[in-house]
Amino acid sequence: KNRICVSSIIPTWLFQDCQRVTSKTHMRILFITSTFPRSQDEVLAKWIGELAVRLKDKGIEVDVLAPSSAGNPSHLYFGVRVYRFRYAPKSWEVLTQDEGAVVKLRQSPWLSFLAPLYLFFGIIATIRRVHNTRYDIIHVHWPFPNGMLGVVAKKILSCPLIFTFYGAEFSLMRRIPGGEWLLRNLLCQMSLRWRELK
Repeated sequence: KNRICVSSIIPTWLFQDCQRVTSKTHMRILFITSTFPRSQDEVLAKWIGELAVRLKDKGIEVDVLAPSSAGNPSHLYFGVRVYRFRYAPKSWEVLTQDEGAVVKLRQSPWLSFLAPLYLFFGIIATIRRVHNTRYDIIHVHWPFPNGMLGVVAKKILSCPLIFTFYGAEFSLMRRIPGGEWLLRNLLCQMSLRWRELK
């Protein structure tokens, strides 16, 4: 009965489950992710873009909340609205995109000071987004640390929260004091039962 989405590929079960729900009613989903294609031509994280577009093609309304990279603004991705939040001066917005945050932090530990800024402005952006729009499901990619943004959205909207893991979160968790405790508590906020998604 319980379902935990821990995957390194597009979760195909989401297509099937959402199709069953949308046969009855309109659905709106918010993706919260640290990486999303910055243009229609970008190859990086293309699978997340494909997931959003394929859901949209099934009649599901999908919005994306993602950090800015070097100041890039909000934009459309094949009809999917991508809302970018700023978390640092343009030249400092290098924590995500291009390479994973784990790799960047390993190569340049000084980037750690950006993490609190990322979370602070990410939470503010999340509050603004869910205040303006009612979502039926919050789907968080790379839940550590993006799960904290998802939990905020869940508390405000009282809606189901889905996590998709890609593996890098566990390396990042081990580099942060108390990371295992934090991840365990984030997992407790997930919607584990299908009936919570109905």
